[in-house]
Amino acid sequence: MTKTKDSTFFENKLLDFIAEPDPLFSMMQWITERLIEIEVSKKTNAQKGVHS
Repeated sequence: MTKTKDSTFFENKLLDFIAEPDPLFSMMQWITERLIEIEVSKKTNAQKGVHS
């Protein structure tokens, strides 16, 4: 079975979190930041990094 690009990304992220002093907190912080970015881009109809 081949790995998809997404699963490889998340495996690498999990390895990053394990190295943190508080892995669960770091994971929740990362997820929260991604969700906020998604919400802001949906509400403003703007892509990340695009200024107009």
